[in-house]
Amino acid sequence: MRAFDGAVAAHTEAAGIFRQLGDRGLEALAVNRLGIALQEAGRTEEAIDAYHRAAGVLDLLRDDPHLAASIAGNLGAALRQAGRYEEAVSAHSRAAELFHRIDDQREEGSALTGLGAALQCVGRYEEAIEAHSRAARIHARLDDPAREASALANLGTAWQLSGRTEKAVAPHTRAAGVFRELGDGYREASVLTNLGDTLHQTGRTEESVAAYARAAALFRGPAPDRTRRGPPTASGRPCWSSAHTARPSRP
Repeated sequence: MRAFDGAVAAHTEAAGIFRQLGDRGLEALAVNRLGIALQEAGRTEEAIDAYHRAAGVLDLLRDDPHLAASIAGNLGAALRQAGRYEEAVSAHSRAAELFHRIDDQREEGSALTGLGAALQCVGRYEEAIEAHSRAARIHARLDDPAREASALANLGTAWQLSGRTEKAVAPHTRAAGVFRELGDGYREASVLTNLGDTLHQTGRTEESVAAYARAAALFRGPAPDRTRRGPPTASGRPCWSSAHTARPSRP
């Protein structure tokens, strides 16, 4: 946590220097990075304020559309972490639209995964399913298995929350397999837990027990390096998959 506090101080100082120099572009970049440091330190409401400040520093749509898109995506993630889901939907929608406009497909896919996660938290399951499906297709086309698996994990959760549990089995199974291939035991275990729930709800008891057992064994393994996985999910059982842990965007 001390490292995060040091980053907060450094980015705050940098933003002040660039403001004095009149360099609004670098000021916006520094304030965005301040938001990231605050978010990673668990200071979510302060991070939200920083992202709003960064977005208001200059006309980013004209001067730096990629930074504008990144700030919107980071804001959406922080709002979702704070449980402010309707606002998160708006921010993630803006990020996805801007990344699409500048043809950054990888970040568009990540923004769509964040959008789907926020949508399913407000019960807009059909829209969430569409967002996650689009994200999964984008990342499959770009041959990015980790992000594809994150989208698939959340797609399974959206199907599950919508009450169509049988449809959740395939994306959860695929996501768990990809995370296993990548050697990411923590996220594999998270998806397997959801898969176990889904299998249990569909009456496939033996398969459910096997999924839970595999997840338990993985959770008993070495603790994950959470610093490279981004900020933790909200307390309690989240309305999005804990496999969705993309770090904030750092342009």
